[in-house]
Amino acid sequence: MCYLLELKRLRKIRRLAICFLAWTGLGLCGMTQGTAQVLIDESFDGTGVDTSLFTFSSSGDESFFGRTQLNSPELPGAFDSPPVADGSLRLRLQTFNPFSPGNLFLADEIRTIQTFEPTADFGFQFDVRARFVDDATNPLAPGLVGGIFTFGLDENFPNPFERDEIDIELLSNFPNDSILLNVFNDEGFNSAGNVTFETLAALDITEFNDYRIELDADAIRFFVNDTLLREDVTDLAIEPQDFRLNINAPNSGFAVAFSNLLQPTANASQNETFIFEVDSLVIRQTAVPEPSSAVIGVAAVAAMLLRRRR
Repeated sequence: MCYLLELKRLRKIRRLAICFLAWTGLGLCGMTQGTAQVLIDESFDGTGVDTSLFTFSSSGDESFFGRTQLNSPELPGAFDSPPVADGSLRLRLQTFNPFSPGNLFLADEIRTIQTFEPTADFGFQFDVRARFVDDATNPLAPGLVGGIFTFGLDENFPNPFERDEIDIELLSNFPNDSILLNVFNDEGFNSAGNVTFETLAALDITEFNDYRIELDADAIRFFVNDTLLREDVTDLAIEPQDFRLNINAPNSGFAVAFSNLLQPTANASQNETFIFEVDSLVIRQTAVPEPSSAVIGVAAVAAMLLRRRR
């Protein structure tokens, strides 16, 4: 009798072990990592902006927003593109704008020439390492925004007059612990978007941090220093978009980021320069994870053994 009880116990343990193997194998199928292809890997080690990868704004209406005019090669006179030196890109906002003295700031922006549209088979990952400079030469001021974002006009723009946009925004009004995230899905230029203000303990935007946007056909995710701060699975901005980096000064309509202490000057000798510094930008095309054939085999064998034991 003891022998039979022991045999039954061993058979039960064996069935449980096979069952565990089957479910583990099936579970691992869904955990297998997809592949990633690097599309842009820019560490800004050269002496200027790589114009085979990036472009600048035009001098038309799109170069004006808030209290900012974007620097453009189409502006009269020599175009002073944002400097690249010592392994970083230095995007500048200047309080003296020779094209609109005393009215608008003049600021830098770069845009990828390539555009990005996620599909059911692949998405994109945008990684930026950046900070606001805050030192004796270029002290940080309130009222500044460091922009890390995608942007794409509607296919039939200007009818409708809409765009898709995904934003990580660093606000100098909140240099510690806070970050603004936003998504515009087929929205006009007066829309506030789907904005959230997230917190991350010990975040200091005057130090280099790692910022990431993941853009898939079924989800948008925001990370700071590898911490997931937000994930959207509805109302997604997934039309073709380029990727942009800029510094700007909003008007009072963007109240949380605006500061009346920051004002443009009409006097060139009183010009101040503020800097949003970018250490690196990496853009990857990420494949949708596919089940591993080896793992599928383990799961199938385990399931077959389980059926035989039954």
